[in-house]
Amino acid sequence: MFLIYQNLKAYAVPEFLFYGGNIDDKNTTVDISGFFDLKITSGSKYISQWSSGWEKYLGPDLDNYPKGEKQKVINRLKKRVKFDSGKAIEIFRYYKGIPDGMGRKK
Repeated sequence: MFLIYQNLKAYAVPEFLFYGGNIDDKNTTVDISGFFDLKITSGSKYISQWSSGWEKYLGPDLDNYPKGEKQKVINRLKKRVKFDSGKAIEIFRYYKGIPDGMGRKK
């Protein structure tokens, strides 16, 4: 409804990259080695997910947490990154076309 009033046309997304899901459905690998540090830094901002911030939240700065907490979080995040031939990668399920089943094997 709002698209019409702003003189915008509807758009059908022609391609999809899905991050989660069944590993057997994943068919596309992307080299993220140029973003490795950014991935770790951004992941460390979710303190309540990766640290003692789950029980006692002390704000978004890891330096406010108990000694050693920051390095534990960073190490945990680094262990979660997948590597192929020494390069950090992300693996996705790529699908192109109308989203009827989103490319899953039948």
